[in-house]
Amino acid sequence: MKRYRVFVKGSDQELTWLNQQAEKGRLLTDIKGNWYQFGSSPVKYRLFSEYVTPDVVAELTREQADLKVITTVQITQPEIQVIYTGIDQQLVPQTRVQTRGDYQMQLKVAETMRAHLLTRMNLTGVIGLVMLVILAFVTYQSGNETYFDDFASWCVMLWIIAVSRPAWVAHRIHRIIVDLRVRTQDYTDAWMPTQHVFFQDMPTELDLDKLKSLGRWRLVGQNHKGMYWYDLQTLASLAEIKQTVQAEVGPDVTGQCDELLGPSSAGIYLIIKAP
Repeated sequence: MKRYRVFVKGSDQELTWLNQQAEKGRLLTDIKGNWYQFGSSPVKYRLFSEYVTPDVVAELTREQADLKVITTVQITQPEIQVIYTGIDQQLVPQTRVQTRGDYQMQLKVAETMRAHLLTRMNLTGVIGLVMLVILAFVTYQSGNETYFDDFASWCVMLWIIAVSRPAWVAHRIHRIIVDLRVRTQDYTDAWMPTQHVFFQDMPTELDLDKLKSLGRWRLVGQNHKGMYWYDLQTLASLAEIKQTVQAEVGPDVTGQCDELLGPSSAGIYLIIKAP
């Protein structure tokens, strides 16, 4: 039995789904891209996934007795393998500790998946457009324009579907990347929207070291009345910013957040007042 699912290889979401299938007696046997192959199993296995190097895969295959190596998936960027193993549920507890290293690797794998999907979307778009132009030219030369109208409408619809599918999946992966960046606090090469954060009645500047988990802070200005203006590049929501900052500055300091959306292609900044 095969199932098509889009997951970051080695992620918690993927592992949860695989274990749900194992509970139903469907044991993973192979993975090809986003296609998961399952077989029936009388034993209910608890599955695990880890990021390892090829020599570790060989070692596990050779030495482990209770731990069954089910399949592996080769990742090209970073160059590493995801190994999927299983063990009888009666031999293990029903918990799994996720380490920060796992999240770091998931982030790299997810970024590679998103780049691959966007490349596929762009290629599909360009190739489809070129084919439509060629079809229009050939049809115009032949003079059979009525046939072209009917056939072209179907081609355009299929082209839009072919382009939209990787775009939709890439959007899903992007949301996972945003969550992983917040978890790991790894914002390397990441575009982050800017939030304007204002404070009143502040006796002194913020201790930014205690708030660096939110993103990149920059002091813009201040006045003699205790008002401070910061720019914060972050992936956190306004509610998360307010909650984190208020816990640091205390209830006696009033704060306000404005979101900066832009810049646009004309260099105009649109500021929306936060509710």
